[in-house]
Amino acid sequence: MSSLFGKAALITGGSKGTGLGIAKAYVKEGIAVTITGRTAGALAAAKAELEQLVPDAQVLTLIADNKDHDVPAQAVADTVEQFGRLDILINNAQEFRTGKAVQDITEDDMQATFESGFFATWRYMIAAYPHLKTTEGTVINMASGAGVRRIRAL
Repeated sequence: MSSLFGKAALITGGSKGTGLGIAKAYVKEGIAVTITGRTAGALAAAKAELEQLVPDAQVLTLIADNKDHDVPAQAVADTVEQFGRLDILINNAQEFRTGKAVQDITEDDMQATFESGFFATWRYMIAAYPHLKTTEGTVINMASGAGVRRIRAL
């Protein structure tokens, strides 16, 4: 049995990509996971995939747009209510509006990037801190997808 068995993790952006990959690894280790995402369909598909991989997996899905300032505290509270604890916070979600030429990027585009990434990461950490302190848990912050996606030239 894994030393992580019985722990609980909150993974933002857990309905696809890297976040879903982390969730898969975690449920295999017996970690209860909360995954967040912006669409119910993607979350339902991710939950089904996790439960197919590990039939008795504990999975909570939450629709969450990280630009909403109240979402992090609610996601942490829902996780603790569901699983009784929080041991791991993975800040993975961030909106980055790609495919635009640099001169076409608007202030709204940049605001969405910072609100859903930098500021949401900070809000999640603040909300999770009391629980992570109790469980001697950990935070893993992922980098922006902007680092691997290009902005079109002028």
